[in-house]
Amino acid sequence: MNLKTLTTDDIRQLADSETIYMRGQQYFKSGAVNGIKWEDNKLSAKVFGAHDQYDVEIEEKGAKLICDCTCPYEGIHCKHTVAALLTFWKQKDQLQQRADKDKARQKSLKQLLLKLDKKDLAELLVSSTKKHKHWKSVLLQKIADQLSNIDIKEDLSGVYQEQYQTLTDRAFKIIHYHNEYGGGPESEYYQVDNLLNQTSQLFKTHRLSDEIKRQYVDKLFKYYDAGNSGMDDMLMKAIDQASETGNDWQYVVTKLKRKTKDGWDQSYRQQLITDIYKSKLKDDQAYLDIRMQNLKRSGDFYDLATYWQDKGNVEKALEIAKQGVKQCAQAGELLEFLFQHYQKSDYQSALSYLKQIFQERPRLENYHRLKKFTRPDDWPETDNKCRKILGKYQPYELAIIHKESQEYDKVLAYILTRSSDYSLYYGGEEKDKLAVELISRFPNELLPYFQSKVQKHLDFKDRSHYQQAAWYAEYVKEIYCQHLQQKDSWQSYINEVRSNHAKQPALLEEFMNFPAVS
Repeated sequence: MNLKTLTTDDIRQLADSETIYMRGQQYFKSGAVNGIKWEDNKLSAKVFGAHDQYDVEIEEKGAKLICDCTCPYEGIHCKHTVAALLTFWKQKDQLQQRADKDKARQKSLKQLLLKLDKKDLAELLVSSTKKHKHWKSVLLQKIADQLSNIDIKEDLSGVYQEQYQTLTDRAFKIIHYHNEYGGGPESEYYQVDNLLNQTSQLFKTHRLSDEIKRQYVDKLFKYYDAGNSGMDDMLMKAIDQASETGNDWQYVVTKLKRKTKDGWDQSYRQQLITDIYKSKLKDDQAYLDIRMQNLKRSGDFYDLATYWQDKGNVEKALEIAKQGVKQCAQAGELLEFLFQHYQKSDYQSALSYLKQIFQERPRLENYHRLKKFTRPDDWPETDNKCRKILGKYQPYELAIIHKESQEYDKVLAYILTRSSDYSLYYGGEEKDKLAVELISRFPNELLPYFQSKVQKHLDFKDRSHYQQAAWYAEYVKEIYCQHLQQKDSWQSYINEVRSNHAKQPALLEEFMNFPAVS
């Protein structure tokens, strides 16, 4: 797959799901994509989402498209990526012309710069950094990289310090703003993270003095202690990246021991101090002193259990883990620890812990783990109990189990269970997926299901819902024309939809792709 030959079918296949594709298509049609640019087989764009503007980058690598978006979606190809690709597909020729013009301009500019002598060029570059701070950090990085690769006698510390100052000035300006207002645009979080990562790289290559490092850590702690920027994890990550020596970590411990104004995060600070003594300073006694005073949560017991396990004292590790299971309401990681220990040597104990894991987190993956581990004679009773739990807490996952067991009538019953309008946005797509899979088995039963979905979206009377309604109408058409062989009934249905909404041109546009069938 490459950008030049990209089709809408390719984009649909690339999307993580049909729902993602439909939402991306809505963004594309609404004009949410801005600043799209195509250069050197790399596509970039800004896409306005529900809460913020996100940066999308798509690059050709071999036969694959590598996609990246700054939105919080945890999948691979999000709706913003789909919107950017659809915009590219629509504007491909114009973008190619623009890219060709940009290359020509860059070539012309390069020829002009080559005519300048070194002194004039140096003055031009220096003067340009006074007005453009971002360009200054890019230029300093380029200078540092180039000079470090050649044999020169000059001291580069001044370049590195200037680079540090430029990066941190930009980062702390944004952090200060977020701290004052209790947050800010999501895109700025990614910007700060990038700036702090670049700063950390300067420390890792030992290009900055210990004095500068202390000043940097102090500044990070200033905003970490304030706790109002929404960037606490990012700030602590930067502190971690800047700290390398024992003295560095002792200094961090000293800063963490200071009580904040309201003291709300003291428990978490204690956890950080404990981790530093254990993993960074390797101070066993200090670690144990603090850890034994702070055994409250499952994670505390798990941390201590793995400590003793790493020390070779398995008996002590098991004792701590079992103590934690008794004391903690939620003990998933401890139960997993105990199961992993007993699974090869003590079937009954291991089975008991695996059952508790399922009871604490009744999900399909844990059901499958339990089924795989349980002996055949023990499974029917265990299976029955698991299904009762899933039916109460995870009905969709129980429906998946019914499908796997070819109990299709039970899957149908789940699909047809009445849902609230809330399910149009959250969870409804789970039933839709199962319904699509069962169309060929239960066309008559599922026809009203898809028709009701069409009507619910039409009732909202806006284009995005009309698009969703058209998507469901495709399945109504499939049932009538392919499975029931009732093309006349389909034609009557779609004509009635259009007739009932004759004064809504947006709806009629979305339903244009339903020509008369013969």
